[in-house]
Amino acid sequence: MDRARGRIAPGGATPGRGPVTSLASLEPWRTSLLPREIFAELFVRDVTANLAIFRDVLGFEVVRDEPGFAGLRHGASTLLLNDGTPPGSGPGGWAETPYPEGLPRGGGLELAVVVEDLAECFARAAAAGLRIVVEPRDRPWGRTDFRFLLPDGYYVRVTT
Repeated sequence: MDRARGRIAPGGATPGRGPVTSLASLEPWRTSLLPREIFAELFVRDVTANLAIFRDVLGFEVVRDEPGFAGLRHGASTLLLNDGTPPGSGPGGWAETPYPEGLPRGGGLELAVVVEDLAECFARAAAAGLRIVVEPRDRPWGRTDFRFLLPDGYYVRVTT
């Protein structure tokens, strides 16, 4: 690793030390820069409706459910739902930075959720009346998936 530039040489090699094969082989100062967790927080108009989709269709566990805010888990992944209401101005008041009025939601983001039983999940999505935009299909990279839209326009790709 070139400490002056913070880079790893092409092929993952550390100059004079060979390839980086695990996190343990990185210097402690470098591993302190790695993220401990990455989670998504979606700003949605109706937290309750979106919570029901993630819980009932995709099998997420609800770990927090309050007016205007919900926290869900799926395996090691965390998803937060927030109505964008600024503190003290509505039932939720969770958004320190309120969602800008008039800004479209959902564009440019696709959440991918890996499930055990795609057929069962697709049946639940269809029964819930979700807007299915891609029917289940096998992909060249060896997975099978389908896609639907959340009410605020976020794409959800459900895959095996």
